[in-house]
Amino acid sequence: MKNILVLYYTQTGQIQRALKATLKNMELDPEVNIRYELIQPKHPFPYPWTYMQFFDTFPETVKSIPCEIQPLTIDPNKKFDLIIIAYQPWFLSVCRPIDSFLQTPEAATLLNNQSVVTILSCRNMWLNGQEKMKHHLKKLGPN
Repeated sequence: MKNILVLYYTQTGQIQRALKATLKNMELDPEVNIRYELIQPKHPFPYPWTYMQFFDTFPETVKSIPCEIQPLTIDPNKKFDLIIIAYQPWFLSVCRPIDSFLQTPEAATLLNNQSVVTILSCRNMWLNGQEKMKHHLKKLGPN
């Protein structure tokens, strides 16, 4: 049995739909167990954003200032065959809830010496977000 953990954040459900489409064949495989873990900020980011919310979120996102997130529902010491991190870039950066999670001790424990794949759901201008994601993962150790 292969165990896969999918960590994701979504405001609109779009990333969840993209994940389901991407992982459809794996979900049908009886030898694969997929666990979805929604990363949730303690104070949700509403969608659509107002003008002020948009500009208020910009600096913290670009500067990687973490927001408070809800505790994980899984044990961070559990090992998986694969971890998938699904996110959308915000302001050419990793979206703030996923970025915040990556800065936690739980992320350091969970992702250490694990195989990690990222899935982006975005329109254009995504490269900076992916580069910052690689930077976070590199800091957390060999993946």
